Amino acid sequence: MFVSYEMIRLICIRHFKILFKVFLCLETKFWTSIQLCTVHILTLNTYLLTLNNRSPGISKYDLCGVVIIVFVLDLQIMTSQHKKVAIVGAGIIGVNSVLEVQRRYPNYDLTLIADKFNEETLSDGAAGLLRPDTYVFGPSLEISQQWVDDSYSFYKNLLKNKYELCGINEVSGYMFSTKNPDIIKNHYMKNCSPDFREATDEELKAHSSVENQLKINYGSFFTSIVIECKQFLPWALKKISNNGVTIIKRKIESLEELCGEYDIIFNCTGLRAGKLCNDVNVLPIRGQVIRVKAPWVDKFYYCDSDTYIIPSISDGTVVLGGCRHFGSHNEQVNERNTEEIIEKCTTLLPSLKEALKTDYKVWVGLRPYRNKIRVETEHINDTVIVHNYGHGGYGITLAPGTLIIDLTTLNVYTTKYLLNLIIKFSILSIVLLKVIINCSTSFLNNITKMYYMAYNTYHNLTYVCSISFMLPRAIFDVTMVTNNCLMIAIIFP
Repeated sequence: MFVSYEMIRLICIRHFKILFKVFLCLETKFWTSIQLCTVHILTLNTYLLTLNNRSPGISKYDLCGVVIIVFVLDLQIMTSQHKKVAIVGAGIIGVNSVLEVQRRYPNYDLTLIADKFNEETLSDGAAGLLRPDTYVFGPSLEISQQWVDDSYSFYKNLLKNKYELCGINEVSGYMFSTKNPDIIKNHYMKNCSPDFREATDEELKAHSSVENQLKINYGSFFTSIVIECKQFLPWALKKISNNGVTIIKRKIESLEELCGEYDIIFNCTGLRAGKLCNDVNVLPIRGQVIRVKAPWVDKFYYCDSDTYIIPSISDGTVVLGGCRHFGSHNEQVNERNTEEIIEKCTTLLPSLKEALKTDYKVWVGLRPYRNKIRVETEHINDTVIVHNYGHGGYGITLAPGTLIIDLTTLNVYTTKYLLNLIIKFSILSIVLLKVIINCSTSFLNNITKMYYMAYNTYHNLTYVCSISFMLPRAIFDVTMVTNNCLMIAIIFP
């Protein structure tokens, strides 16, 4: 059986066109798509020409290799169709997840499912300053820092568009301490805020008060971002709705309700994740804050542990806090907490006394804390569950960052799943072809070993995938390894 150059050319052109559409569909840049497809098709072309030049005809088991290589290429096409994706939870983590997934994968069919929206959510009452505490951590210090850096960049990009009134503003301010220099240190903000520095002696003196018996001994200054969720959440919901996302008001009792209906489910359910996932590590941290009109306050202030003053630039209000009650489910206003917050905040910033003579609002929320924030994927039947919860009081600060890591984890997870599918299907095909055409045992053993070599080589590619965030590239690399192993196994049986 002879394969002509014309037949090789037609095979290569066909697969180039199909692969090019696939890579473009997966949001790979135009010239990158050209490059990926060209290299991919040259591999197939070289292989066919090698077989053609080796002898005047191609044997049956040579054709097995061609069939399997074409199958690997076609598998990419079959698995690149748009996915049905559900994001469960409409707090800051849920809506940020929709925004980012929609930006990265515009061909996905997205649905946002939640029983609470806007002012019903925990996020609505949060002060919104991007400032992680130093005890906040993920799997490692490096990953935690990456979360903060990615979140900072995410919000900075939204801030650049002056025409989008989404409730995001840059605000500068101070962290003070009367007793411990470690309180004013924050390695996360030092690494991402461009102007992080120690407060000067003049600044410490200016904010101390003999009358209020407040002697500030340590301080730091930096610029960060305030995300005012009262404005940001409605803006984000309107944006994603206009972009074609389906929004459903529904209370989910189990994530398995959605399995089978959706290919991917993002679990952004906050405190309810404890019940939905049977996760005993999730517990509430009760917080109470006061919101009062004080438009002259244009800086944020932290003092010692839980005393903070954070301005909302868009409406001229200021959030005063706070308290931190681990394990408390009490959502009722505590008058003693209110008195303590007023006393501590007016001591730090006396001008607030005048503001508090008018009406103010007291708000209570239960922060969804977990000893380690859960950012990982799992597989239930044919559905991938992407978990993103347990941020405590730092959901606004960390939501974009943990989502980006989530998407990277999903990319690696999906690529592993595809590779396993390739290997299992291909080995099965080889066994069947052996039975049909009676290939030699040495050929079967050889090619099987090469597939397992491809699988082992894949583990070295997961790091590349996690750095590049590019699923198309990861699948491409895996397929190339598989193709190369096939060529070795068939050309040198």
